[in-house]
Amino acid sequence: MAKLPFIPDITNQPRRTLLFAGVAGVGAFVATKLLSQFTFNQGSEVVRSATFENFTFEETGDEMTLREKNGDVIFVVDKASFKE
Repeated sequence: MAKLPFIPDITNQPRRTLLFAGVAGVGAFVATKLLSQFTFNQGSEVVRSATFENFTFEETGDEMTLREKNGDVIFVVDKASFKE
């Protein structure tokens, strides 16, 4: 019986090991990307900050905040509302 070109050679142990490692690596990468949304709070670190005479402007991954000099919040813009 002739060997068909599209059927993989399952008896080649080094090839199976390499393919398994590749599939496991891709699976771990995808799982990390999916689970990082639930475990890491990426929106809490300040991306940009500007201080003026009477107020401070801060931009994080989730929102933009305008604060008074003493720290009271004046205005908050949630970035998720613009993505909808």
